[in-house]
Amino acid sequence: MFLFHNNETSNFSLSFSNFRESGVVKYTDGYNRQNVRFNLYQNITEGLDLSASGSYSQSTNDQVTQGPGSPFWGAVFMQPNYDILADNEEDGSRFNVNADPYSVEDNPLYSLDQEERTTDRNRYLGNMQLKYRPIQPVLLEASYSIDRTNSVYERFIPKGILSSTGFSTSSNSGQLRRSTFENVAQNMSVTAGYDERFGDVNVRVKASYLYEDSDFQSFGATGNDFAIGGVKSWDAIQSSGTKSLDNRTTQVRSENIFGIVALDYKDRYIFDLLVRRDGSSLFGEDERYNNYFRASGAYRITEDVDIPGFNELKVRASYGTAGLRPPFSAQYLTYNLSGGNPSKNTLGNPESKPALSKELEVGLNAEFLNRFSFEGSYSTTTVEDQSLNVPLLLSQVDSTPDGKMQVLSKPTLLKLLLTRRLFSSVT
Repeated sequence: MFLFHNNETSNFSLSFSNFRESGVVKYTDGYNRQNVRFNLYQNITEGLDLSASGSYSQSTNDQVTQGPGSPFWGAVFMQPNYDILADNEEDGSRFNVNADPYSVEDNPLYSLDQEERTTDRNRYLGNMQLKYRPIQPVLLEASYSIDRTNSVYERFIPKGILSSTGFSTSSNSGQLRRSTFENVAQNMSVTAGYDERFGDVNVRVKASYLYEDSDFQSFGATGNDFAIGGVKSWDAIQSSGTKSLDNRTTQVRSENIFGIVALDYKDRYIFDLLVRRDGSSLFGEDERYNNYFRASGAYRITEDVDIPGFNELKVRASYGTAGLRPPFSAQYLTYNLSGGNPSKNTLGNPESKPALSKELEVGLNAEFLNRFSFEGSYSTTTVEDQSLNVPLLLSQVDSTPDGKMQVLSKPTLLKLLLTRRLFSSVT
């Protein structure tokens, strides 16, 4: 379903969709999703525009396990001359669990019929942007976006479910597993741009500030050994049954400030310079902020020299640096918990810093004979200070992330691309 409205100063659209996919696996409910989406554009006054978009979706997925133990995995080991549709002699349930007693896997149809695995997911995406042009060369922008995801996974293995080993079968006491996670990512940015031509020189300047906020929370609970069957509740777990809880929380805050200056002289000589300062809570407390840059240039030869057969010939080169963020736990002292007893796992490194990536690229672009185009590029990248876990053999901790090691990675890329236009444009 789709609704749309527009006039001279605004546009608005609203849509709704309902999707259902039964899938190819029997005895599962497949995948269902409902989605609502809207888009809005509004010219508030001359030079001031507002745009917004958002979507909300909810889905249910009757999941099938993957890899070893999954129905597809088990089907590979079943011999074709056995009846996998026969009932179990033990309790009369469908799909004989050891239909092929010589198989290392149970009848794949039995687990599909007996076990329940579902994932319910909700996601909201929103974005809002404000643009203001006080004078023609100047553009001011502000934007905000959010991505919120919530997911609940549940696995229910009922009491009395069968498993087999060759010709013998056994009854299991069942399991209930439920886990949930929520992730909220927010971005906010403010940008100021200036674009104007002075004679033969075109100047573009941009300055921007970006703030990123990411929060993740997860919680899980597992219970084994049901006292009674057919009840999907932890209250039905025996007092002597095994119960376990797990949870995880991460928070990441980052900010980025950068400036760009681009110059274009007579549409022949093109220069571009970017300077950026990154700050992140993933960096160690002594390395919260780091500086990076990029410089590039290009020369359009055919604007100065007439080369027969060539419509465009350009050479270009660029060099820049960037930071690769370390893992979340690199700067923290972490523990393992077993039976409520903590033991040290990883010694945090307060000097943990991003790996430094340096890249050099040179290239050539050509268009010739009004039909062909060629692109050639050569690039080399060096990555330093990558984060590694270093074992500490004579310590009570297992390892420490070392952000000062000069671990170098130098991949080199050579790319050649030739294309041909099949049809010429007709005017």
